Amino acid sequence: MVYGVVTDLTAQIEFADKEWLGAEYIAPLVHFQRAVIDYRTGIASPPAVDGTSEATEAGLAAAVERAAQEVGVVDQRNGGTLRVADLWEIASRDWTRIASGMQDVTREQRLAATDTLLVRLRKSIQDVADSSNLTLDPEIHTYYLMDTLSQKIPQALQFLGDGRDAGIASGDSAALADMVRFRSAMTNAAVASDQIRNSVKRAVESYVPLDGTVGPAAKKAQDAIKRVVRFAEIGMPEVAKPDPAVIDTRASSSDPASGRTASGTPFEIRDVSAWREATGGAVEALAATADESAAALQSLLRARVTDFKATLWMRVVFTVGFCLVAVVMLRILSANQVRVARERNEEAARIAAENQSNQRAILLLMDELAEISEGNLAARTTVTPAITGAIADSINATVTELYGVVTGIDTAARQVTGATDEARVVASGLASSARAQSTRIKDAATAVQLMTRSITEVSETATRSADVAKHTLDAAETGAQAVHSSITNMESIRAQIQETSKRIKRLGESSQEIGEIVDLISDITEQTNVLALNAAIQAAAAGEAGRGFTVVAEEVQRLAERSATATNEIAALVKTIQSDTQDATTAMEQSTQRVVEGTRLSGSAGSALIVIERVSKDLAGLVQSIFVSTQMQTEIAQGVSANMGGILDITEKTTTGAGYIANAMNQLTETAGHLKRSVARFRL
Repeated sequence: MVYGVVTDLTAQIEFADKEWLGAEYIAPLVHFQRAVIDYRTGIASPPAVDGTSEATEAGLAAAVERAAQEVGVVDQRNGGTLRVADLWEIASRDWTRIASGMQDVTREQRLAATDTLLVRLRKSIQDVADSSNLTLDPEIHTYYLMDTLSQKIPQALQFLGDGRDAGIASGDSAALADMVRFRSAMTNAAVASDQIRNSVKRAVESYVPLDGTVGPAAKKAQDAIKRVVRFAEIGMPEVAKPDPAVIDTRASSSDPASGRTASGTPFEIRDVSAWREATGGAVEALAATADESAAALQSLLRARVTDFKATLWMRVVFTVGFCLVAVVMLRILSANQVRVARERNEEAARIAAENQSNQRAILLLMDELAEISEGNLAARTTVTPAITGAIADSINATVTELYGVVTGIDTAARQVTGATDEARVVASGLASSARAQSTRIKDAATAVQLMTRSITEVSETATRSADVAKHTLDAAETGAQAVHSSITNMESIRAQIQETSKRIKRLGESSQEIGEIVDLISDITEQTNVLALNAAIQAAAAGEAGRGFTVVAEEVQRLAERSATATNEIAALVKTIQSDTQDATTAMEQSTQRVVEGTRLSGSAGSALIVIERVSKDLAGLVQSIFVSTQMQTEIAQGVSANMGGILDITEKTTTGAGYIANAMNQLTETAGHLKRSVARFRL
């Protein structure tokens, strides 16, 4: 624990120490960058006629040397720790070559070497920030101070230097590239000043005391840069603003070798001294901001290290005290553990003895349960005071209840088996009866269909009888007319006697035919009566289902009896007609000999013909009644046939249902047998 606490805080202290070394290293690097930028401005300015430019350049070089010595001191102290000594060695060598080894080279070559050195310096500043963990700082305010010191201020210094050099080089001899460089540098400088202000603002929001040190310096630097930008861009009389077309290096109307536009407006800073003063003030303000940021950053990091060290000592003291208390507590706990172990051993011995007793009771219970599990419900477990006593008592109660349940199931299974056997026999008998009934009903239906066809034939015969009766009536009417003619014209009787005799003979023959038809109708009536009797017998055999058919059969029998009575009457009338016809024939034969009696005989013949006409009308009515009766019998027989079809359908359904019942009884019998087999494994 102590090692973990010390290691964690030591790592944090080393992290903060390394950050402090980085902040200490970056500040002189920024000073060195500023000195090199001033030096570049000096060598970029046009040489003076009086030789003052050489003195100025020497002074600027001396400033660079002092800044380099300052960086060298810090590098000797911190470079090895931060692992950036090689970077400074390269930058220092570049400066030495610029200051002493390039006196005989051109101005443009010196400017190019200086630009290379400035690029290397900015990279060195960023590498120092990375190597010293400043870019990984966990606190918001110190992170933004680091960002301002290592990123934003070096960028702003570079942009101001570029803009200052481009402005000094403006005029008739300025190149288009100088103008573009000037515009870009001023724009980037304005953006960089805003970024510096925003970073400082966020740092102040996180740590308010910075508002009294870094805040005012950053505000002053931002204002100075804004003045420089306004000096260059917002209508100062000293600046002749170029035509925007000049910025487009691809414009065909611009001269790429000069800073003039197509209209001839030059790019020129007329008051170079004022321009130097404005940009120098901005650079000075940025350097002051860098110093304030570095000082604040180093102060905060040093305070953080101090806090970590104080916390480390406090935690070490607390940890040591905690360890001492822990040692005392461990001794107390050790004594308690010895006592508890002794008591635990005693309890373990008691539990072991009790477990042995429980094991014996459990083995006894398991042996007794084995007999019960084999199906012996008469067996019981032994109830003892041991741990299994309550379990054995519960098992005995359960087995007793199970004994009663199994006994009830066995009795119920036997009863179900007996009942299902009886039901199966009944269902089988019912199915057989239903099949027999279906067969009888089919036979009855066939008989009814035959009866229907017979009645239809009787109806057709009655129709023909009606036609014959109509002919007879017509003949009787003709005879009456003949008799009337014989009365009115006796003279014509002789001529007609022979004809009348012939007609009377034909009437006799017709009456004979009518007699035969009546005999046929009588036979049909007897057959109908027999069929009705058979139908009544079959309906009575059908029981309740044939009750309706019995009523129909009785009605058919009554109609047959009425038809028999009518045919008897017709037969009597036919016999009478035959007798009268014979008499008429005899009279006609005698009429040839009894001319004197012709009138009287003619009257008798007229009367006889009137009787014949009346009898013929009656015969026609009876035949019509027979026809109507046979039509009714046909309709009734058809209804009986339809009813027999319905009864046949019901009987077939009954047969099918009886089969289903028989199958269900068989399944129930199998289920009862399975239940008996399941219960049979228990011994009661």
